[in-house]
Amino acid sequence: MKKRNQDGIVSQERYLRLVEKTRLFGTSQGDVYEIKICRNSCPMILSDLSRFQDRILDILEKHDFESWVRRNVKNYFLAHNRFKISIAGCPNACTEPQIKDIGVILRAKPFYNGDCNQCRLCEKTCRENAIVISDYPEFDYGRCVACGACERVCKQNAITTEKYFDVYIGGKLGRHPQFALYVESFKDEREVLRIIEAIVGLVKEYNKTRIGEFVNEENIGKIRNCILNEVK
Repeated sequence: MKKRNQDGIVSQERYLRLVEKTRLFGTSQGDVYEIKICRNSCPMILSDLSRFQDRILDILEKHDFESWVRRNVKNYFLAHNRFKISIAGCPNACTEPQIKDIGVILRAKPFYNGDCNQCRLCEKTCRENAIVISDYPEFDYGRCVACGACERVCKQNAITTEKYFDVYIGGKLGRHPQFALYVESFKDEREVLRIIEAIVGLVKEYNKTRIGEFVNEENIGKIRNCILNEVK
């Protein structure tokens, strides 16, 4: 990455310093984009997400995103015009993916794999009341948010989880706030990165930095198809 100058380019060195200043999530914030990613210091995180930091920046650099914004989008120095990406390491979603242009939430769906001693720790720990113990833990997936807490407390290793990423797009605050809309779930982080790259391309196609300006309930199906076709 180049050093920051009057055009708003943020250097890699500056980005890393910003990450180190935060405790539970790393933030990279320039004039045209903002990236938040959960850090490993959080006890709730389901997996190491640090690898996403450089790879997302690589995607933006590959598509010359900062220069494109300078050439095509007016008033990009205003905070509400920044392109915002958030990767949350658990369903608590402290990085606020629900209100970002691209939001990703890592989840861990639980399964019973045997050897339950009926200690009921998982049942007592579940904040969603999604576990009932009979002879073994039974999961109500309609209530479960896939936080992985039951697996962490099980001393018998009777519960395993399957991790996956939920991807959302189009969230924003400001004058006309809206929650991000669900796109798809992926088990492979490489697919998530390919989706992010496809969305960056879509932003350039629509010539707007905030996805919420062109994503709504009526056209989310069309947008979803365009994005998913890029990763097939």
